[in-house]
Amino acid sequence: MIIIKSDNVQKHLTGYDIDGAFGTDQPRVLEFPHVIVRRHGQNPPAWVLNHFLANIAKQPGGIWGREPLVDRRGRRYVEDLEYSLDEFVAWEHPVNQWELFTHVSTGRDTERFTAVIAAATSIEVLRAMESRVSSEDGRQASAMEGMGDIIESLRWAYIPLFGECPWAMFLVARRDAPMIDELSTVLEAANEPSFQIRH
Repeated sequence: MIIIKSDNVQKHLTGYDIDGAFGTDQPRVLEFPHVIVRRHGQNPPAWVLNHFLANIAKQPGGIWGREPLVDRRGRRYVEDLEYSLDEFVAWEHPVNQWELFTHVSTGRDTERFTAVIAAATSIEVLRAMESRVSSEDGRQASAMEGMGDIIESLRWAYIPLFGECPWAMFLVARRDAPMIDELSTVLEAANEPSFQIRH
């Protein structure tokens, strides 16, 4: 893994500078343990996220900024079955897990902020996140800054960087820094490019 200075990041982000990738030139999230990986590397799309969820976090994820396709009982959300925040755990359903990996593999919703977080995230943390991290179009910069406020409660998140930038960030709470060390070892063994940014 490469550790680079923020003033030398453009060549690593394939032409993107810090502001273009994070929405600000001083992203607070870079203060936390992280590793930046290609969304579509040399191996099959989403394999890094799949490995992280199955072997490091050891829990299924859900997409913040998108509604799951079905509820916990497998019923599709329609007008008379509305999604609410306390149903975020429905992302654990196999249908929704398929949608998660399809979403990550295809890189949809490039104009809005999305993040993969634990599907079992508590309602208290989800409500705190709702007040700090907007998934509305055009609010990416403030959402990314909000992740710096909430990551210690979330513990981990996978965040696609903005626009068409081909990179994504694994971000963890300070106490969970060993997760990044473990993932970085896996990436190096797979010859998958990755790096960290230091101010």
